[in-house]
Amino acid sequence: MSASNTNREQISNLPSASSAPPGPRRPITESDSIPLAPRFQRLGVESQIQLKVPQDCDATVIFKLVDRGPQGQDVYAFWLLVGRYGEGAMTVSYTSIDGDIRCDIPTGAAPLSSASLQPFLEEFLRDGNGLLEGDPPTLRP
Repeated sequence: MSASNTNREQISNLPSASSAPPGPRRPITESDSIPLAPRFQRLGVESQIQLKVPQDCDATVIFKLVDRGPQGQDVYAFWLLVGRYGEGAMTVSYTSIDGDIRCDIPTGAAPLSSASLQPFLEEFLRDGNGLLEGDPPTLRP
């Protein structure tokens, strides 16, 4: 018997699909539509830290204030990135400088890109962490 005949026979032996309407669906809740948000924190005055990715995260990023834009907005750059894959995680020694921002990216959160993280960074800075009204930061790749 050829492979295609064998496949047809296997498929024909499968139970037929029910014509009954599907059961009730679980209602969509607010938590279904809210993605996990990256977690930010300012790093203190110059200090030596061991940067390690938390257990529930895929990556930790350090953003460094590198410039001021033409309208005076802060310009941050990806400065250091450590990652995790399952149980394997990287730990790096780092000397932080006042103004550096740490961002832990939970598993399933926003993708690791400037475009996806900038709105979260802006929200963090607006919530009493150093951003003046009307001057959103720029995040360079």
